[in-house]
Amino acid sequence: MARELGQNIRALNDKLLTFSSGAYRSLTEFEDSLFEKPTSGIWLRQKTFWKKPRIMGSFYGNYREQGIYQIEIMSLVGQGAVEAADISGELVQWFGRGSTLTTSNIPVKIEQSYRMTAAKDGSWSSTPVAVEFWAYTSIGS
Repeated sequence: MARELGQNIRALNDKLLTFSSGAYRSLTEFEDSLFEKPTSGIWLRQKTFWKKPRIMGSFYGNYREQGIYQIEIMSLVGQGAVEAADISGELVQWFGRGSTLTTSNIPVKIEQSYRMTAAKDGSWSSTPVAVEFWAYTSIGS
């Protein structure tokens, strides 16, 4: 199952990398990756929060893995708030409700995406977008 979990996230990461014609490709901190944070401007930070898997029966492949793929738009406190809000709206549209992403023949369904409340994180302001997703995986993979 661990292999499939990684593929679920890879499908979402691939989608994020193509956002805004790839403009944020080098400005995205992916979970568990080395990243040198910029000293100014806008950049993105990705995190994944897993929910409890649901057992669904053999017809569906046994497990429904589900989680929240969070993308934070980071800007210096007092700078870039309007741009961060605009980008968050674009990300909500980019990860559209009902979309299906596929990597290695595993479909990942986007249930919904939405903006969350901005918060201060040190000298940075974080404007998060939550993407709720799910995928069926099989026991023993």
